[in-house]
Amino acid sequence: AVTLDDYGVRAELTASARVGVHRYTFPQGKPAHVLVDLRTSMYDYPGKVLWSRLRLRADGTVTGFRQTRGWAPGRQLYFAMRFSHPLASHELHDTEQDVLYKGFPPPAANDPRQRAQIEGRQLVGVFDFGDAGTQPLVVKLAISPVSEDNAIANLDAEVPGFDFD
Repeated sequence: AVTLDDYGVRAELTASARVGVHRYTFPQGKPAHVLVDLRTSMYDYPGKVLWSRLRLRADGTVTGFRQTRGWAPGRQLYFAMRFSHPLASHELHDTEQDVLYKGFPPPAANDPRQRAQIEGRQLVGVFDFGDAGTQPLVVKLAISPVSEDNAIANLDAEVPGFDFD
């Protein structure tokens, strides 16, 4: 466990074979945010991320994938994430510059607060929970090399609830 001095957030982490569990305690009266940044990684370099996706499903589960170059060229890693508190709001951003054509955008695609899905090479998701109060926010994150649905299955099988301890 560590306390992030700049924000006063206590972060605790644990894991099973395919699921990481985070517990964040935010200062009372301060907004609680979780940032999902698919742009960078260890041994980062320009062009490492070939493609990625962030999707907010109707039940509040966040899923997606990232395909990268590197030690396993073209590797796709899928994920599923759930939160112990309901989302107050969200924003999905593509920070890539100078993309000449991004296809035909779906409805609300120009408003990052209304998007339910985004694809690209430089994605960031911001998930807001309002004032978390005295209850810590527990985040469960599962991975799969196969699909988003398999990541959800791993999440459900290995960590069915939000009990961190």
